[in-house]
Amino acid sequence: MVVTAEGRQIAPSLVDFSSDRPFIVAPLLNNNWLVEATLARSADGTLADPIVVRDGDRGRLIPLYATWGKTTRREP
Repeated sequence: MVVTAEGRQIAPSLVDFSSDRPFIVAPLLNNNWLVEATLARSADGTLADPIVVRDGDRGRLIPLYATWGKTTRREP
């Protein structure tokens, strides 16, 4: 996953990483879900993690995985 500009703004400590569980974006868009924010995505844009999606006016889903103790940080 490559951190997006939006991701840097929302989560400044987020760095590029490999994801074992990214969201596949296309099926979400075909089922009335809206992408509100993509914090990181694959190079081709078909996968995202973390991502904020909204099911119309019914609510949001914000899957993410946080870690502690990272000692290195990629500077912008």
